[in-house]
Amino acid sequence: TPKRKPPAQCEGPDKKKGRQGTEEDNFRSTAEALKAAPTEKRTVRVDPSCPLSHKPGAQVHEDYDCTLNQTNIGNNNNKFYIIQLLEDGGRFACWNRWGRVGEVGQSKLSYFPSLEDAKKDFEKKFKDKTKNSWAEREHFVAQPGKYTLIEVQGEEEAQEAVVKVKWPPGKLLRCQLQLLDPEAPEYKVGWASRSSRANRGTVPLPTGHGPLPLAFLPMSLEALRAPPLGDQSGFTRTSGPWHPTPALPQVIHTYLKQTGGSYRSPVLRHAWKVNRDGEGDRFQAHSTLGNRRLLWHGTNVAVVAAILTSGLRIMPHSGGRVGKGIYFASENSKSACYVTTMSCGAHHIAYMFLGEVALGREHHITADDNSLKQPPPGFDSVVARGHTEPDPTQDTELELDGRRVAVPQGQPKPCPEFSHSSFSQSEYLIYQESQCRLRYLLEVGL
Repeated sequence: TPKRKPPAQCEGPDKKKGRQGTEEDNFRSTAEALKAAPTEKRTVRVDPSCPLSHKPGAQVHEDYDCTLNQTNIGNNNNKFYIIQLLEDGGRFACWNRWGRVGEVGQSKLSYFPSLEDAKKDFEKKFKDKTKNSWAEREHFVAQPGKYTLIEVQGEEEAQEAVVKVKWPPGKLLRCQLQLLDPEAPEYKVGWASRSSRANRGTVPLPTGHGPLPLAFLPMSLEALRAPPLGDQSGFTRTSGPWHPTPALPQVIHTYLKQTGGSYRSPVLRHAWKVNRDGEGDRFQAHSTLGNRRLLWHGTNVAVVAAILTSGLRIMPHSGGRVGKGIYFASENSKSACYVTTMSCGAHHIAYMFLGEVALGREHHITADDNSLKQPPPGFDSVVARGHTEPDPTQDTELELDGRRVAVPQGQPKPCPEFSHSSFSQSEYLIYQESQCRLRYLLEVGL
């Protein structure tokens, strides 16, 4: 990993002033590494489903890697297509994997006599699936009936810091997690701690152990002497554990069920309330903005720890169909396109976030504009309006920090006024990291 200048130091939550030591220095180094913005190209991993992902020396050639998606609500389609050009010693191969989102799907590994032949196959497949040229992908234009190019958050250099920097035993993440499960009274509020030996109520977080790119270390949710949660909206306090009121889990469950798509109904396994240290204060800068919505954000399971530590960030290489911002969706099935899963017995599980987003005044678009870096003057956010949107008449509201936040509860309905849009489902964009606050982390079975 290339060396980089660390940002300002960041200390743990219960550190006494003036106290120095090796473990504390290591903890600061870990936090700094997590927050460090990459200065070079992101690290691209071989698809974990590819047989070459376990082979030493096998790697993606340069940036020949893409994930495509095709969504058609009318035909009940939500499909992915992965294309990678791989180097295997002195040989070159193209790896293709395709299927429905949430499934492993089908795959094919083809070797070629030369690098140029492999490039031609990769570029032809990309053109066939998208009707766009690989050389002009920075100016990608979605075509009807074709796959679109999506920005999937991979194992960024920030995530490599998680697996390469030694995490001091017993030190705490700067993030509080609370299990939202009234049926599990033994779970208590606490900080994610590596020192725990408990096996129940765990959050899988990545470490560098194991042969696979996605390896996990259980991080228990246990009762520790940590500061109390600052925001108790939607919760009641008891003499022991904290519990959500019955309404909150039901709202989240309905949101998932109604917008998750019928092709492979997602199942809510666990949900945690997230309270990142300092994020609430940062979010206060937008206290005058109205039009707040609880929206989905899907991500690679390998970077959940980094997001919990440093929040959703606009990385130097970030980009997509609506420019360089943070992407959200009102339909779970849309955000599901951006997740990678991990096997859990016969099932696959994924992790998704629900964030409170201060949208303010929305600027609506119906065509790709990957040059966007901020909303137009007079606007606070950009919404790429899709063919469908959850029925707004079914929306409910949560009160979070004294403000009303809209939560979709209805099934997606056609939007005739946006039937000409190049977006099948709406995407919500903000271009300031401080304009959202992570509220919930969900473990979803697919």
